[in-house]
Amino acid sequence: MNKEYLKKYARSLEFDMEDSQLETLVSEFNVLFEQMNLLDNLVGISEYEPMDFPFILDDACLREDNVSDSLSSIEAFKNAKEVKDGCVKSPKVVA
Repeated sequence: MNKEYLKKYARSLEFDMEDSQLETLVSEFNVLFEQMNLLDNLVGISEYEPMDFPFILDDACLREDNVSDSLSSIEAFKNAKEVKDGCVKSPKVVA
């Protein structure tokens, strides 16, 4: 990981970063990569399946997805401050 690589992606995401911030980020990424390499080198690690959640939850279950009556557009929009083209209009939040 180097500063030029991070600058490229920061620009593509429209971030302005100072050189000191980039240096900090590079050092943090290098620490992270070192830790990942340590995990890769653990003896027997390949014998384990990757986990998508850190705990086994045997009693966790999702509810059945039962279709029920839904609101009409009129009922859904009755408390909206402003409706435009069948959508709730809200203030712009991104500059």
